[in-house]
Amino acid sequence: MTIVIDNTPVTVNPGDTVLAAARSAGINIPTMCHKDGLPHHTSCMVCVVNDATANKLIPSCTAPAADGMRIETATESVIAARKAALELLLSEHAGDCEAPCQRACPAHMDIPAMIRAIADGDDREAIRIVRERIALPSTLGRICPAPCEKVCRRKNIDAPVSICLLKRFAGDNDYLKTNIIPAPKPPTGKRIAVVGAGPAGLSAAYYLLLNGHACTVYETTSRTGGALYHSVSPEILPHDILEKEVDVIRALGAQFIMNTEVGKDISLSAVREQSDAVVIASGSMNANFGLAMKDSDISVTAAYETSAQGIFACGNAVSTSRMAIRSAAEGYETAVSVDHWLKTGTALHMKRRFNSSLGKLRAEDIAAIKTHASPVERNDKPHTAALDGGLTEPDAMKEAARCLHCDCRKKDSCRLRDLSESHQASQNTFSGERAAHMFRALKHGVVFEQGKCIKCGICVRICESEEIPDGFTFMRRGFDIRVDLPFGDVFENKTVMLRCASSCPTGAITSETISAAVS
Repeated sequence: MTIVIDNTPVTVNPGDTVLAAARSAGINIPTMCHKDGLPHHTSCMVCVVNDATANKLIPSCTAPAADGMRIETATESVIAARKAALELLLSEHAGDCEAPCQRACPAHMDIPAMIRAIADGDDREAIRIVRERIALPSTLGRICPAPCEKVCRRKNIDAPVSICLLKRFAGDNDYLKTNIIPAPKPPTGKRIAVVGAGPAGLSAAYYLLLNGHACTVYETTSRTGGALYHSVSPEILPHDILEKEVDVIRALGAQFIMNTEVGKDISLSAVREQSDAVVIASGSMNANFGLAMKDSDISVTAAYETSAQGIFACGNAVSTSRMAIRSAAEGYETAVSVDHWLKTGTALHMKRRFNSSLGKLRAEDIAAIKTHASPVERNDKPHTAALDGGLTEPDAMKEAARCLHCDCRKKDSCRLRDLSESHQASQNTFSGERAAHMFRALKHGVVFEQGKCIKCGICVRICESEEIPDGFTFMRRGFDIRVDLPFGDVFENKTVMLRCASSCPTGAITSETISAAVS
């Protein structure tokens, strides 16, 4: 028996579904409610394809393949139908992909992961997470205005988590204990010139060095740090703290040429000739650069490219900002763009991922959150700017325990998120009553968040196949149908529970003890 899928003849066996036939031919059709080895259960409609023979959309996971069928998997109508199916699922999805604090952070640091590492006493992991996006953790931990704390959901209970102090703790603790120098990638043979040793320039140099590129940093003054050194009081940011951060960049191999103003003491063209790429991160602009301008700033693309090939710009050189964290964030993004340009010839614009948002918390949401919130109050103890003047390790661990774990436990493997992103789906297309936020810690480290459930029925079918009477099942009917445990939280079959957690296509059922990979 033969069917044609996207103009490709496919031989199928009697009883095969269209989905099985497509997969046998290496043709990908997205699914949410399908699970190999379990009975079919058409519910999500994400797997729809066009049956060109009958001129209608069909669910490929249950539609039987018939001889002579002509199937289309990627027409405009198919993609639109899948997008609509995803948006219907999103309309009642109660959960955040990324925590509000991470979304608000200009550097987009994985704040919840850092906090959990501190709570676990894992100092090395904490500083590793911070340095993924922030090259100057101790510095910014002292001066950052903490936009992350302004959106922290803990404030709905008592007060935000002291995120900035925890970031400072991760940096200071590393300098006090081990002073870990990250290992860079093998040398690429490429040399990058960075103009300006302020937060943007230092950040760009740090991440370029980690990617194996050699860096020379030109600084007009005799001190590194830019406005961090010249404009911030030493009582807030001691110079020795800033110098420790710069020493890490030196240890990675950065060469600093001080008291040298590019555009005056040396031309930009000369710097460009000596380098494979240039990053302009100076705080004030020089007309001698000869680059396209927008008002008094250098004009750049979303990938930080200027009008001259191989010359990039970021920080206050392109947009005046009083937030050092924003300049540092642009330094990181510019380094990523330059690295991509050196490897591929194309600069990279870093786009934010799709993010589902729980939105404004309702009274019942806050009540649910309180059930698993630590009773510890925010640590507002007086502290000094000295290296050992911040949170102690016991205090940091207590403060970290206040975090509510707003981010999804499957944010990097959630199929709903991945497909919503690839189909450019919106959470706001359909308005409806959002499910209530609900968090239940079950046995064996399994967590059940009912508001994230899409009613795919995979966990129900797993429990049915294993004959687990107290396992997950459908309850109620019609629009009120939901997946739940019929006899309360007495479900304790570890093997089946972990199988449900690993098979759930969203973050509705997760486990802290197994990989979050969705099979």
